[in-house]
Amino acid sequence: MGARAAVIAATEQQVNNLPVHLVLVSYPLQGPKDIRDQILLDLDPNVSVLFVVGDRDDMCPLDMLNELREKMKAKSWLIVVEGMDHGMHGGGAKKENLLGEEVGRLGATWASWIDRSVMNKRVRWDDEESAVTVLDL
Repeated sequence: MGARAAVIAATEQQVNNLPVHLVLVSYPLQGPKDIRDQILLDLDPNVSVLFVVGDRDDMCPLDMLNELREKMKAKSWLIVVEGMDHGMHGGGAKKENLLGEEVGRLGATWASWIDRSVMNKRVRWDDEESAVTVLDL
């Protein structure tokens, strides 16, 4: 529930006209009974959102997320982590830790405002090299 709680908190900050920058990991877009898109659609255009989602996340299907991003007033970026589910699991501790470290580096770069063009990435595990590869989406 952390990603949804962050959006709710950001909505309160918008009222105070404070800058808002969100990193939403595994946002639960598709709930058991509903689509949880309205709070994201209601975000102000001055809000910046970085979505981090596993490509096997059944609670945040990439096609639904991309459709939502096109409708959002807030600016958004995306990091897709290949092979990961909603809990960012999928392949063992070593793989998950190394992918997490790379996603953390990309998120830190985004958050530091150095170069937001680095976003919209795909992070992949290379079995042959036992290493992480970062690709443009």
